[in-house]
Amino acid sequence: MGIMGHRSVLLFLTGIVFLGNPLEIPADETLHADQLAYAVESDDDAPVPPAKPKVDLSNGLQIQPNEDKLELLKPVKPRSADEQMRVEALTWFSVGRMRLKRGQNQTALEAFKNAYKHDPQSVAILESLIAMSITLNRVDDAIDYSKKLVEVAPDHFHSLQILGRHLAQQGKIPEAIKMLERAIATVEFNKHSENYVRLMRDLGILYRATSNAPKASAAYEVVFDAIEHPDQYNLPDNVRRQLMADVMTNYEQLGDTFYQGENYKLAISAYQRAIETKTGNIGNVIYHLAKAYLESGQPDKAMEELQAYFDAQRQTQGRNAYELLGVILEAQGKSDQFLPKLRVLAERDRRNEKLQFFLAETLLSADALEEAEQVLTQALERSKDPEGFAVLAGIYLKQNRPNELLHTLARAYAGRNQLNAIQAELKAIAENKELTASVIAEGRKLNEEEFDFAHAYVLANLAERADEKEQSEEFYRTALSKTRVAEQKNAVYLELSDLLRSQRKFDEAAKALQQGVDDPAFIADLQTRVLFYYWLSYNLELAGQTEAALEAIGEGMKLAGRPNGILKLREAWVYYHSERNEEAIERFEAIIKDFANDSAIVRSAKSNLSNLYVQMGDQQKGEEILEEVYRENPTEPGINNDLGYLYADQGKNLEQAEKMIRIAIESDPDNAAYLDSMGWVLYKREKFEEALPYLKKASEEELGQDGTIYDHLGDVYQRLGKIDLAVEAWKKALELSDVDTKTNKKLIERLNEKLKNHQSPPGELRPERPDSP
Repeated sequence: MGIMGHRSVLLFLTGIVFLGNPLEIPADETLHADQLAYAVESDDDAPVPPAKPKVDLSNGLQIQPNEDKLELLKPVKPRSADEQMRVEALTWFSVGRMRLKRGQNQTALEAFKNAYKHDPQSVAILESLIAMSITLNRVDDAIDYSKKLVEVAPDHFHSLQILGRHLAQQGKIPEAIKMLERAIATVEFNKHSENYVRLMRDLGILYRATSNAPKASAAYEVVFDAIEHPDQYNLPDNVRRQLMADVMTNYEQLGDTFYQGENYKLAISAYQRAIETKTGNIGNVIYHLAKAYLESGQPDKAMEELQAYFDAQRQTQGRNAYELLGVILEAQGKSDQFLPKLRVLAERDRRNEKLQFFLAETLLSADALEEAEQVLTQALERSKDPEGFAVLAGIYLKQNRPNELLHTLARAYAGRNQLNAIQAELKAIAENKELTASVIAEGRKLNEEEFDFAHAYVLANLAERADEKEQSEEFYRTALSKTRVAEQKNAVYLELSDLLRSQRKFDEAAKALQQGVDDPAFIADLQTRVLFYYWLSYNLELAGQTEAALEAIGEGMKLAGRPNGILKLREAWVYYHSERNEEAIERFEAIIKDFANDSAIVRSAKSNLSNLYVQMGDQQKGEEILEEVYRENPTEPGINNDLGYLYADQGKNLEQAEKMIRIAIESDPDNAAYLDSMGWVLYKREKFEEALPYLKKASEEELGQDGTIYDHLGDVYQRLGKIDLAVEAWKKALELSDVDTKTNKKLIERLNEKLKNHQSPPGELRPERPDSP
């Protein structure tokens, strides 16, 4: 029932049938006889009309000797230049139509282009160019010609429709919606027609892609009404059947859309029609129908439908159906019946793993641990699903049974070679230092045969979460010795390098990655191999081995086999970080040029280039680059943050900077960089109390362990008169900044100066200096 993402929407949009009338020459554009003759008889490959022999007609035309000469007819009003251009345009247009009939699409397109040069205002010519561009898969050209057609005829329905659909296929959903909305609003549009239904169908899909549930529901209401009452829309039977069979507009999808738009009455009607016509996934439909009844204030009807789902022993919704049971019972005031009903359902449907696991989880929440263990033990005899082992681990966690806990976690991992199912359990154990130590101790008691890869890998992750980095490294290295499976080894090499990098052991992190590349078991897909070289280059540069870093990224580029923007950015960053500024600038500028069609790569290159100029002391140049990016992407959160921060750092445009950074914050409220920017702009606006929560939250985020963030936090504490906390924050900033002295050179100097100015004898606080940030 969720709103569909862009990728799914585009797949459906590519199948949309383009609507519109055949392209015809308007009645007032009749071809002159000589142009028509040329259009029909000329060689299709001729770029221009054939030259005619020059004849002197100044004294008239004599057909036979001795006959009177015929005087040429002189038009009362000679053709103007515009009229002549129009004739030329019609000539080329006719040539294009003839070539098109012969299947010569490429030369037809060239003819239509020539026609357009002579008459850029012709709707028929532009329509032909759009159609031919689509046929030849030149989508960008089709969009360009559609835009021009909209300029010529703003209310031209078909041009707006075509433009909207092609914008959608290009992933430009908001722009596509605007074009289709304009098409709907045209005064000539018949809103009780097949075209109207199709357009509303398209709009409904796009609204869903942008999570605009109310508008999607309103658009689909037209589609539903047309399916149910086709005569009112002159909807052909084959089109009605097409809509009913369409995976985007069948009764189930209509019901889901109405439900998302909180139109529960229509949702119920659509779901009921899906059941009557046996379309869609009936299990899902019944479940969603129960939810719609519940939301419309009819819990008893909801229970009837959900019971029908259970009676048929359907499993399409997994645990969601059993969670819904609890919600409905609560709405009926019968929450005490939840666990008994689950027991009955589980007894009747013993092979339903999801139900057995859910019952065990519910028993665990009710502290019925022994019964929960019994249910799981029986279920796991038939299934090795990690979800079941995760619940069992939760039981052992509550019972403080470290030995069983370790083995269960290992079995959960081994089920799919993933830790996803046990992330919550690992986190809970890691937060209990005593239990963590006990689980690790149990691992160390295992003999060589028992202590397999799964046990070592789980312990490595647990120790890392518990900040036991040395033990984590030990278990990672043990895990490497316990497997020959390439996929497992690759994961360990990457995670081990991350662990070492977090401890600033860049040289060792690089060695781990190099060991992975050199390992005989390293048989990875191309993307993984490139990833190893990408991170190898990063760690080598941080370890001060610039030439080796460039060599590593070069190896990655060779493997990629074609220009790769991400690798090029890493290469430019290596030059930037090693203070080879001119070479860095050259490479960033080359990326901007070579990857002009990749907006994300270009934005990243320009952002880095801007920062480089700022680091070089050219604030104006850095600002100009970001302002250019901002003009191109005024709503992009990252650009708003970067430019807003740059303004704040210079103490200029502070009100605008705050508005820009708020755009970034709204898009990602937990982003440490955005939080820091907000704290900093508020600091610059002398709103110190408001700035503090943002900077504190930024410093508490996983990615907030950054010297600049703690430097800003210290400055705010200092202006609030909390000197001891300021000194503590600055010391932390210095500790974090020492990891990369090249990039943080100026910051380190500034921090040392602040700490020097605020040193105090034991037991004595240095007075506040508001003028010394």
